Amino acid sequence: MKIIETDKVDPKDLSPFEREQVYNGLDVCITAELLDILHPQLDNQTGSTYADSKAWQGPVLEMKMRGVLIDKERVAQALI
Repeated sequence: MKIIETDKVDPKDLSPFEREQVYNGLDVCITAELLDILHPQLDNQTGSTYADSKAWQGPVLEMKMRGVLIDKERVAQALI
């Protein structure tokens, strides 16, 4: 695996695939940094909301990948 030192490279010098790798890597790092800062600030209510939201990520991803059946006739009736 190629190591890309993002502080020493011009993104224009990277291939499209390498730019995507850098973007995804930095996205993960920033998310982890934010979690480290925000997690200690959660109280009972916000912690519960966060836990619920996290628990729904799997089912929502499954629905997005599989799709959801839509009753087009019912939708048409509702829009009238």
